[in-house]
Amino acid sequence: MAQITVAKGRCWQYSKYIGRRSTAGNGFSQPIAVAAAPNGVLYVGNRAGVRITKLTMEEELIQEIGRGGEEDGQFVWLTSVVLDQDENIYAADEWLNRITVFDKEGNLVRTWGESGEADGQLNGPSGIAFDADGNLIVVNSLDSKIQRFTPTGEYLGGFGTKGNGPGELDMPWGITIDNRGDVYVADGETPEGNSRIAVLTRDGQFLRQWRLHRTEQDDDIVPLPHCLRLSNDGLVYVCDRRGDRIQVFDRQGTFIRNIDVPWPTNAPQENRRAETRGTAVVIAFSEDSEQRHLFVVNQNSVLVNILDRQTGQVVGSFGGGPGRYMGQFTLPHGIAVDSRGNVYVAEQEGRRIQKFRLVAP
Repeated sequence: MAQITVAKGRCWQYSKYIGRRSTAGNGFSQPIAVAAAPNGVLYVGNRAGVRITKLTMEEELIQEIGRGGEEDGQFVWLTSVVLDQDENIYAADEWLNRITVFDKEGNLVRTWGESGEADGQLNGPSGIAFDADGNLIVVNSLDSKIQRFTPTGEYLGGFGTKGNGPGELDMPWGITIDNRGDVYVADGETPEGNSRIAVLTRDGQFLRQWRLHRTEQDDDIVPLPHCLRLSNDGLVYVCDRRGDRIQVFDRQGTFIRNIDVPWPTNAPQENRRAETRGTAVVIAFSEDSEQRHLFVVNQNSVLVNILDRQTGQVVGSFGGGPGRYMGQFTLPHGIAVDSRGNVYVAEQEGRRIQKFRLVAP
């Protein structure tokens, strides 16, 4: 019988899984990044058996793009894969400090990037994204810099130096861009980082910054912003990973509230918030304009919790805890929602993507 999840009048049905543990073909091995074309074709970056796997949602292998090595068109340590409007493929390599570009047929178009810490150089590119003008934003995690390039690699400008002062960054990781072009950065992937949100203009002018919210009662919880999303109604949602919750701010950084994400009911109270993976790791909004639901990857429960975004209450969940059967998860670490409301969950250790189809709005 197909698995059904019901949450406040909406219904999702387990549909399929895509991929399996494999270093070749239509399987995955340490999948670290995925990009989806409008026609449903997937591009999955694999760190082991290094390559980009291009396949359909029906698991039909189209081709394998690139392979392990240091020559042009090869990879050592993939970190991000994105597509431009023509479905050209851009892949960031944190080890080689370069961006590799393929066309949608998998032909090598160009590589660019020079190792170093000077303007226009790359030093541990951990994430890439296109802005509204079609230019590529590259996050350098090792020298705490964010830079803009044309698609051909021409340096346009950048911002950030390592430090904890205004406009300075330390191990930036998550990044998102609002409808005005302002850049929001989750600054600090490790407890030693800045552990705050920084906001800058598209040209790198510092606007504001704020740390995760703490009170006297929870000041001992290490602030660790692990994900960052902007909602349609102008709110900033941040995964407070060590606090097992999501913190909500307005765009000026004013704290609004906490949304606690539950632990398993059998977890001893005294062991909570201690050397765990976290209950709020990655989040995604539902596809409706009001974004009524919030999907949260909960690595402690090994579930995807469905939360009512207004009340913060858990109204449902995907997955039956840890496992490799259909609908179960093994270290889920990525989530996305398409325009039809279908939910996709990527498993780091399970080496697959699972689809849950929206069957009732």
